[in-house]
Amino acid sequence: MRFRRRQIDPKTGRTRVEELREIQIGSDIYAKMEKLVEEGVDTGTVISALLEAAESVVPKIKADLDRSAPRMLREHRRSDRKFHRRIRKLWGSPLDTLYEVYVCAEELGWGLQALHKGEGDATTEALASLHSRACLVVREIHSLLSNGFSMAAASRARTLHETAVIATVIAFQCNEPNTTDVAVRYLRHEITDLARDYRAAVDAGKNVDPSEMESIENELDKCMAEYGRIFARDYGWAAPLFPNVNPEKGRISFAMLEALAETGLSRLDYRLQSHHVHASALTMAMHRYEQNGQALRITGPSIGNLADPAVACLAALQVTTSAFVVNASSGYPDVMDIVSLITLRELTNSAITAFSQRQQELDLHSSEMSS
Repeated sequence: MRFRRRQIDPKTGRTRVEELREIQIGSDIYAKMEKLVEEGVDTGTVISALLEAAESVVPKIKADLDRSAPRMLREHRRSDRKFHRRIRKLWGSPLDTLYEVYVCAEELGWGLQALHKGEGDATTEALASLHSRACLVVREIHSLLSNGFSMAAASRARTLHETAVIATVIAFQCNEPNTTDVAVRYLRHEITDLARDYRAAVDAGKNVDPSEMESIENELDKCMAEYGRIFARDYGWAAPLFPNVNPEKGRISFAMLEALAETGLSRLDYRLQSHHVHASALTMAMHRYEQNGQALRITGPSIGNLADPAVACLAALQVTTSAFVVNASSGYPDVMDIVSLITLRELTNSAITAFSQRQQELDLHSSEMSS
């Protein structure tokens, strides 16, 4: 695995940070501080003088940075173009297959939405929204992978995993008499997050329209009166699917929805993707690597493992699209929609194979180089 390195000015042989250190501003400031300490000035006064001195030199540093910015930007753009050519050489073909799958899924989704426009069915509306969201996230993942940001792509694949699970729950687990309104509850559940956002805005001192907030709180109260207090909690819309959960005091977790959905998506992948969302110590460790015996930290793109987030993304999109196609209407799915879905499955399998094979080739090459 190779990573981009910091640019060194060929004229000076130093990085930009090293050039700033050569200005000797720091030594001037600390000389003044040492003099104050020798004079017996109290710590508070010394710190105030330090801050004042630091503020006084900032304009000079900023001016130097502004003057050198055009050259720096040209160098970085040149480096980026070189890096993108390398990404295309190594990953271009698999990335193109991912984009092909994205376009196929998007066009299939738009066709279904046009076909069922105006039906007013909550299940169709919910699945259409989830599928549109999935297509957007896939496009984001493709962009991130094309630019060498595999860890960021993994974090977006986590979002796609959640989308696939919820779409599957709404599509396939709501056929019993007491669960037929789950899609309606899902769509109405937006009021819960709106209420939380408004409360957070008030706590942050933002100006909030009192009448709007009152209207939102009233709507939430109405939903809780109808569905129980659990509705105001995370995933409270899914309460009918868990009859053993107390509607007043109980809670529903994403793991419970995941177990119910049985999507076939990897729970381990979801856990690993979560590391790239949170700021845990393990996450920080994932951003470190060794090169020539030196510990370095990743601060930019790399040509590393693009396969894992791509494969997870492709699998989740297939699941979400299947849920939409099979349940977008109250009757049987259209034959051509099923044909399109099967075609999408074959495109997805080909794309997964392309990414997996390329990753195996790169891993083998890396192993041979290190041996």
